[in-house]
Amino acid sequence: MHRMFLLLALACSSKSTTVVQTKSDSGHAQAADEDCGEQTLAVVCDGGTAITCDAEGRVTDRDRCDSESLCIDEEGCTACAVQVQVQFSAGDAPAFVPVRPEPTEASFGWERYPMRPVLLSVEDELQDQPVELSLSDPGFAMWTVDGTLLGTEATLEQVPEQILISSSTHGSATLSVALTDCSAGPGTAELRSGVQPPVSGFPLSEFPYLERVSVFNHNEILRVGLDPARHADRVGMSTKITLVDHKTPAEWADDPALIDVSLGEAETHTILADGVQANTVDVWTEAVPIHTGLTRGLDIVFDLNDNLRLDPGEISIGPGDTRPGLTVVGNLAALGPATPLMYERGSPPWSQQRVYYPADIADRGAVPLVVISHGNGHHYTWYDYLGYHLASWGYVVMSHTNNTSPGIETASTTTLTNTESFLAGHPSDEGGILGDHIDGSRIIWIGHSRGGEGVVRAYDRLVDEGYSTSFYGPEDIILISSIAPTVFYNVDKSTPHDRPYHLFAGAADGDVHGAPSNPYVQFFRILSAAEGPSQMTYLQGVGHNEFNCCGFADASGPALIGRDITQVVAKSYYLALVRAYAEGDTPLLDYLSRRADVFRPSAIPRHVIIANTYRPDPLSALQTLDDFQSNSSVELSSAGSIVTLNVSGVLEGGLSDQDGSISYSSSDPMNGMTQAGSAHDENRGMVFEWDEDEDGTLTWLVPDELSDFNLYTSFSFRAAQISRHPNTIDLDGPLSLTVSLVDGTGTEQGVRHRELGQITPPYARSYSGGTGHSNEFNTIRLRLSDFGSGESTLDLSDIVAVRIRVGGSAGSIIGAIGLDDLLLEY
Repeated sequence: MHRMFLLLALACSSKSTTVVQTKSDSGHAQAADEDCGEQTLAVVCDGGTAITCDAEGRVTDRDRCDSESLCIDEEGCTACAVQVQVQFSAGDAPAFVPVRPEPTEASFGWERYPMRPVLLSVEDELQDQPVELSLSDPGFAMWTVDGTLLGTEATLEQVPEQILISSSTHGSATLSVALTDCSAGPGTAELRSGVQPPVSGFPLSEFPYLERVSVFNHNEILRVGLDPARHADRVGMSTKITLVDHKTPAEWADDPALIDVSLGEAETHTILADGVQANTVDVWTEAVPIHTGLTRGLDIVFDLNDNLRLDPGEISIGPGDTRPGLTVVGNLAALGPATPLMYERGSPPWSQQRVYYPADIADRGAVPLVVISHGNGHHYTWYDYLGYHLASWGYVVMSHTNNTSPGIETASTTTLTNTESFLAGHPSDEGGILGDHIDGSRIIWIGHSRGGEGVVRAYDRLVDEGYSTSFYGPEDIILISSIAPTVFYNVDKSTPHDRPYHLFAGAADGDVHGAPSNPYVQFFRILSAAEGPSQMTYLQGVGHNEFNCCGFADASGPALIGRDITQVVAKSYYLALVRAYAEGDTPLLDYLSRRADVFRPSAIPRHVIIANTYRPDPLSALQTLDDFQSNSSVELSSAGSIVTLNVSGVLEGGLSDQDGSISYSSSDPMNGMTQAGSAHDENRGMVFEWDEDEDGTLTWLVPDELSDFNLYTSFSFRAAQISRHPNTIDLDGPLSLTVSLVDGTGTEQGVRHRELGQITPPYARSYSGGTGHSNEFNTIRLRLSDFGSGESTLDLSDIVAVRIRVGGSAGSIIGAIGLDDLLLEY
């Protein structure tokens, strides 16, 4: 009797959910030696039935396992459901998986960190059972922890403790996991994927509440803001926000240790559901030291388990990327760590050169060459400030005599020949000090005035007219920059073609003034002709000769900033440009691509008004919604889609003032425009206006092939206030408006760019019978992921319209603007 009690206790200890006992008519256990065989005091399985055997090998019980159990020898019926839990997740919200490049065998070591780990568990007795795993969306993939790709469907011989989930596209998926021989419903986890934008930035008072950027000046507070809508599965979790000096992907793969370098210690924060404002944390409140060089890269890790190491599934920005999570930039106007030296070479009249170089050039590899071509009546020795500055940061600068008096053709010739003679002769200079330290494949041309047109003409001659040299070709010119260039030639001859191009100019210029009265000084035309990446830095209160040391003072207008500040501006931007295009230090392009009224090099005073434009490479980095170059009707975009609008004074046409006078006339809606000006200029745009009691909209339908805005990073457009228009005069200040996106369900989400940078007013210069100078375009760039942040329900994968709203409810209560280049940037 005691033995029978023991056997019944063993049977009851199994995990069966349905027990069926088979007994004889007399109620006693029925012997069945053939089922027990030689098993005694054991539980054996016959298909889905657990058979209990006594000490004499007789059957005492038969338990038929239900559909959610498996029979396991010695254990009996065991529940076979698989438990699935996404690690570092709380609550029931789908787990967020950042969209990343598809990992390879070589990159898995660092690409595993953004993946989401999923923990799988079954009863201990089922660990060795085969298991089937599947993902419902092909944009997701499963991986083993050691880097074996499982794809979206996999059968494994046993249940792994953990798998990793990656995603290469936006979407959502259900992960299903079930034992192969079990009819129980699978264990599941819901996932969704999307872009993880920067988490660092500057607080805003209105939606999207954080300007998400990854580049800061050294004297700015570093802040981190997490969007709890994007990371809804993390709400309620505590984390330590850790700043780590940037490591390469390979270094992260080898060493996931988290060593916080911020002052004090890593900030502890509980992720709250109350929006990005409640999750914005100051992580560095004092000036960030730049130990060596110009920049300091930092990676950001939300350490969710406080173990001082980066683990897969924790939120991180920077690990796995060549670009840091955030970059802190020092004073671009300060001298660099190298002592700058100078020597003279060449002979008069047109081969004299002044060469600036770092004293430690012998310890460097091959460095880029910067060539400076002066303007008419100027002198090659007038650019010491820029030559010494760039040399202190490790570059070689050569400023040469420039034959500008006859015209642009001779100016271009002296740029070409001096570049060639320097590359040919420098190895023997000064005892061979420069040796092989000049990289002839990284040449930057900077020109001023006629020299500014001369450098673009020189490049055109290399490309279109077969000018040849044994020492360099057009592919070796990596950046062209013009300071207040003339435009004596049409832009089919003075053109930078596909080279990165930069324009520097001053609104107070008394020589190359840029006004519509003279086509030879309309420097914006060259910028408009650029076919590659382009950027402009247009300074109010700056004349022609503030960009050199010694030219006469010709500035005309109010609030002149003077030569010293102008040269602080020039040193700062030129160092950023050279570093970005010659060294691949792309974070420094933020100084060109972001609005200068909210972000500028740290040494430039806030009172300096800068209008800036930026356009990435048209061939590889953007899609055009409307650039007004085709489909000339205002009701049809250049992308071929319908445009609807209810604003006043609408005109689409060439961006060229029609009467040569800045004085406003309603018969010349393009008043003050100088972006086009001759038969060879093709730049077109749109102008419109609105009054104080008028709210207006302009809506561009989005072609189906462009509708997935998840594929792009930014929407941008160029806008300028119309000089001397009555509405511009009444506004008397910067202008803002609202950009909205509309998805296929009709959901609309707007972003007002006021705090993200505004459209500058025309410089208040008295010229040609009034106050107000040429129209100055500004590029407004809005991060597309911001439109879908917070509680927004906008579907970025199905955008059907882009809408610009103007008027008091959307921005400035009154205005008149020109519009161009509505672009989607990758």
